[in-house]
Amino acid sequence: MTKANLSVQTSGAGSFSGYRLASFEFGRFKQVAPFLFLGPNEFASPFKFGDERDTKSDLFLYFNLRYSYFPQETFFGIGPDPVLEEETSYLVEDASYDVVAGFRYGRLGLAGRAGYLQVNIGEGTDDDPLSLREAFDDLAAPGLDRQPDFLRGNAAVFFDYRDTPGNPHNGGVLAPK
Repeated sequence: MTKANLSVQTSGAGSFSGYRLASFEFGRFKQVAPFLFLGPNEFASPFKFGDERDTKSDLFLYFNLRYSYFPQETFFGIGPDPVLEEETSYLVEDASYDVVAGFRYGRLGLAGRAGYLQVNIGEGTDDDPLSLREAFDDLAAPGLDRQPDFLRGNAAVFFDYRDTPGNPHNGGVLAPK
């Protein structure tokens, strides 16, 4: 097993419309590029295996903090028949706190993620004639008055049988999408 130092990785993005996204990772993980991201995108990357297979085994454990602020999302109501006159914008803000752990031995990898997600829905900043609460109530848009928090988790098995991970000519990768 190789020794890995603690690493810190941050990223952020913003727009002129006020959208913001920030991420912070801290722990024991290998910083290589490009990454192979596994897992559902809405859950961020549950684990990362780089294209360099320079060691026989590797252990990783890190914390991932993520914040997003999207102030001008469009809402027409629920169902297949939206009422265009009731178009309004809303704010969706969320923060997630996750721990990620995994182990790779040769071509086989095991990993898992557990986390806590907080979501806030509020008035949007778009110049709509109706505010969100004027157009909809909690019956027409369930969860508007009180948003739940979520506990979440996932796990996966990864098998990499590429001949040369950074420049494969033969083989493949088996992993969940």
